Amino acid sequence: LDLSEPLTRARFEELNNDLFRKTMGPVKKAMEDAGLEKRQIDEIVLVGGSTRIPKVQQLLKDYFNG
Repeated sequence: LDLSEPLTRARFEELNNDLFRKTMGPVKKAMEDAGLEKRQIDEIVLVGGSTRIPKVQQLLKDYFNG
């Protein structure tokens, strides 16, 4: 069986929304563990394949007000 189905960015984000939101948990935990506040962060370095997903980038940008 060979299946090909177009997938829009909007649909991809809808299907994975829960996973994207869960990625913020470790970010918040790391900030808490480090005793840092968002306003103390000047720059973020994203590493790994999932960080190339625009929705993940937007969530981080929104979280850090940036």
